[in-house]
Amino acid sequence: MPAPLPESSARAPSSSRPDLRLVVGREPEIAPRKFGRLEGIDEARVLATWGVVWVHVVEMQGHSAGTAALGRFGTSFYVAALTVLAARGALSHPGRTPSGEFLRATKRLLRPLLLWSLIYGAYYGYYAYLQRNSFEELVRWWGPFAGTARHLWFLPFAAAMGPTVVGLVQHLRGWSERRLAWATAISGVGGYLLCYGVLFFVIPREFIVDSHLFRLDRWIEEIPLVLLVLGLTLWRAKKPPLRPSIARALALLGAFAVVEFGYLRGARWIVDTFHHVDSRYVSHAAGLALLGAFLVMPRSGLTRLLARLRKETYFVFLSHLLALECLAGWLWNQPGFGTVPFAIATTFGIFAVSAALGSVVRRVPGLRALAG
Repeated sequence: MPAPLPESSARAPSSSRPDLRLVVGREPEIAPRKFGRLEGIDEARVLATWGVVWVHVVEMQGHSAGTAALGRFGTSFYVAALTVLAARGALSHPGRTPSGEFLRATKRLLRPLLLWSLIYGAYYGYYAYLQRNSFEELVRWWGPFAGTARHLWFLPFAAAMGPTVVGLVQHLRGWSERRLAWATAISGVGGYLLCYGVLFFVIPREFIVDSHLFRLDRWIEEIPLVLLVLGLTLWRAKKPPLRPSIARALALLGAFAVVEFGYLRGARWIVDTFHHVDSRYVSHAAGLALLGAFLVMPRSGLTRLLARLRKETYFVFLSHLLALECLAGWLWNQPGFGTVPFAIATTFGIFAVSAALGSVVRRVPGLRALAG
């Protein structure tokens, strides 16, 4: 899925000068320090990418909203992981600026957005030509918040949120642990109430589509998760690192399973009751549980096996929808189409094909940009 987000680290220069903030009673900032690589994110991103592929597979094969909901944790995981890594990077490098972060995101996120928008645009344009669709129909769902395919919205969102997180860290790193805890709770609850209760409905969907601002509604849905995870990350940075714990990992995986089961059984009721198409706050809970589980999970042969696939996840995310679109006609005519076992097999197949293609693309100099 979304771009590899390598975590930077640096050691703070030593200084013998006293911290004058102590004189005025302000708690010192979170000291710049070297953060270790979060291997759990590398491992869990494989499952998250599988979840993204699953959503598009089951939607194409006509499954229920509950079945599709089982994979929606994938995007939520990536939003949370993006926030954690951006915040930790800013803590490691006090001199990091939002503008500098945006320049880094240009190569890692916006260049692939442009290239793959051209690819998907050409594919859908050719299909529209065969179907004799008008140009207005072709570009109706295209725009700066969405690219030319429905899954590319994450790239401009990540490019915007990374610098935003860095800027917020600059202002919040000096806050006390207690103040951060209160701010996290208030911004978390307030963010969800504001974005899901007001902003999501205040902008007419017809205006969003007609103005080519499609997926702006998804940005609104994901911002509360960014605020919540940012607060939790800064709060945790003031505490000793968590040690690996199989008990905590299993508890969080259990919470993940409970949320997923509830999502499967209640997806339609949630949508009908709260009028949010994907009820993203439920997938946020699942994505956070998965992220937490892998962050505290002891490393094992299975986790190391997952980590080996991490390099392919970005290309899988970018290319899987094109592979699925190209194979849609063939899949439609296969025995078992529309069943859950067939959807599972299709998801693994699309993932494997995209990953294999990505491993080749990354070795060809002229094509490497397509892999991020």
